[in-house]
Amino acid sequence: MKLFNKLWAFAMAGVICLSSGIAAFADETDDKYVTDASMVTTDTEAPTLSFDTPSWSDYVGTADTDVVKFELKSYNKSVYQGQSLSVRATSSGKVEDTDIAYNWECLDESNQPIFEAEKDESKKYINMGVELDAEKFGLECFNGATITFKYRIGTDAKGLFMANRFFAAPADADGNIIPDAKVSQFVINTAEANNVDMYANGVISVADLTEENNIPAAKFIIMLPVHSKADDVEVLSLDNLTVALKSGAQIKNVDDYNKNATANEGQIEVVEKQKRNSVDIDENDETTKGKVKKIISIVGISLLAIVVIVGIVFAIIKAKKRFY
Repeated sequence: MKLFNKLWAFAMAGVICLSSGIAAFADETDDKYVTDASMVTTDTEAPTLSFDTPSWSDYVGTADTDVVKFELKSYNKSVYQGQSLSVRATSSGKVEDTDIAYNWECLDESNQPIFEAEKDESKKYINMGVELDAEKFGLECFNGATITFKYRIGTDAKGLFMANRFFAAPADADGNIIPDAKVSQFVINTAEANNVDMYANGVISVADLTEENNIPAAKFIIMLPVHSKADDVEVLSLDNLTVALKSGAQIKNVDDYNKNATANEGQIEVVEKQKRNSVDIDENDETTKGKVKKIISIVGISLLAIVVIVGIVFAIIKAKKRFY
């Protein structure tokens, strides 16, 4: 009888310890910037924005200027899957470089400046393009999140973009690029890393908040620096945009993803380098690998807990039969 009681106490202690360990591990990966838990899902089959129905318009906006206006339309031609978002630009005339003020520095592939940050704070910064607002996705900010999307640069966009590229970066609530944030750049390319005739992958990791990096990324902007005359020109197509969270969960689909539509696979992947204001092609996304490892660890701990508990219960049953 005493042996049975000891075994039972040991089993209960084991269950409590293992459960506490799993709970503690889960707490470490909780997403602290989530303000609406109903927007979060562990089902990663559907993207956050698929652009397959008009509902996307409640979550995506544009940052226009006096010179350049953008129009967003969903369409079903030259798409990645289902329907894609077409970003069209109209500009009233040539925008001189001296008329454009940026609060961030742009570096080329050799880490040389294409343009420097504007020092005159009286000037109005121009970060025109497509905007995402964290609040609409149930988040306080995008910090710690990874934003992925399929993109294709418009065939007529060459010569319209400053430095022949577009950019993506986190911004504050006023739409200003956060100082010292990574500004990813995507160069128009029709050669081996073709992002004009086919869809490519954009992967942007937003840094977590720290004592030094203490400005919340309330917005995320895909900047389209059109600086020449354009008359309703498609400059960019977007599809299957996902906001992945630090825990491995993501913001759920909000626009009725058409999972039965065939995806146009076999594209390249463009991933930012781990240095400020640059982007390059990389076959290994370390952020994604880290999330997969976390999920595998949680599953592994859970399976180990089940095996240990079953073994203890089995031993208790045998002991019970022996003494009774």
